[in-house]
Amino acid sequence: LKLIEGSIPGVGLGSMPLSILPAPCTLSALVQFGHPAAQYIRKVRSGEELTNLDYVLFTTYFVICAIWMFLESIVLWALVEYCPLFLEAKMLFFWWLACPEYKGAVYLWYGHIKPLHKILDEKYYNTLMTAVQKASLPEVPAADTSNAEVSDKEKVIRDMLEKKGS
Repeated sequence: LKLIEGSIPGVGLGSMPLSILPAPCTLSALVQFGHPAAQYIRKVRSGEELTNLDYVLFTTYFVICAIWMFLESIVLWALVEYCPLFLEAKMLFFWWLACPEYKGAVYLWYGHIKPLHKILDEKYYNTLMTAVQKASLPEVPAADTSNAEVSDKEKVIRDMLEKKGS
């Protein structure tokens, strides 16, 4: 028996195989972007000064978020459609990254990413900065303004309006 796409309502391309939430894509976007934004706004409105951990949390979170979005659009798109509970797992991951009680992004930075970054930074930073300092913009010749005609724009407009009016 051959299953013809579209013969069963809700089965086929563009349908979520299994989800326990209504509108999982919308809820996933709210958790991914709304939760950290609300945290940041709450922190700023309270008048509390942002700590070093806050900067690490938000910077690491949004770098991970950008990388995730890139990978999801290029590689992980099939998982979104065909892996059961993928969006729920994604929501839990992003909630964990930004949750004030767990601060998963801070844990990832200090526990796993920073040691790798330190190795790469020590190895390539001086080379990169030397290359940046050597890079220069090409020389642009100065504009010749000796023959430039200067006019009073208001007078020109007034003259044009008078010619049009007569």
